[in-house]
Amino acid sequence: DDAQGVVRRGGSGVPRIDHEPVTGECKGLLIEEARTNLTVNSQVATGSTGTAATSDAALAPDGTMSMDFIYEDTTTGEHYAQDRNYAAAAGTTYCFSVFIKDGGLATDRRYYHRIAGAAVTAFLFNPTTQDISGLVTISGYVDHGVIPCGNGVFRVWIAYTAQTSTNVVNRSQLDTTVAGPIYTGDGTSGIYIWGAQLEAGAFPTSYIPTAGSAVTRAA
Repeated sequence: DDAQGVVRRGGSGVPRIDHEPVTGECKGLLIEEARTNLTVNSQVATGSTGTAATSDAALAPDGTMSMDFIYEDTTTGEHYAQDRNYAAAAGTTYCFSVFIKDGGLATDRRYYHRIAGAAVTAFLFNPTTQDISGLVTISGYVDHGVIPCGNGVFRVWIAYTAQTSTNVVNRSQLDTTVAGPIYTGDGTSGIYIWGAQLEAGAFPTSYIPTAGSAVTRAA
């Protein structure tokens, strides 16, 4: 982030000076290990079930109008956008992160940040009150968190270690405090999402944009 809280890309070999996204306070030189964003279309809401999407509906953390709006339809069931299947390697730790913003959630709705596959690890987040709840831990759960990014945007993330070699998916999902993830949608409640990232590691690193294939950032 720059001093205005905007996510910027640094050129190869160019020092990156990081800032606290809300206050603009300088945090110093950003030094990171190499990471690969396995999400092949990081700025596109894909794999919709029980939701519809409007592309480029809100200002993203990089200053472009590229946050997608996903909102629940009126069917009874689960309501989410889901990335494609990824082959998780046993013993490898993965971190799934995405930037979200409240898009007019009903008062009983929550954002459900979820890695699903042979098992599920997830938690609920209320972007209005910033409360975290409903943590679902499985064998292999590592950590989770929420990073305020300013302008009502939060980067939510969760990490776990795959116990077997199996396919996993990443979900940006809606949930209710009354009926859980299976309920009848109201046709309007939703969130803005942007910058999905699945990387091998126990914590999220700086955003790596992708458009059609995985991208690696050198150390």
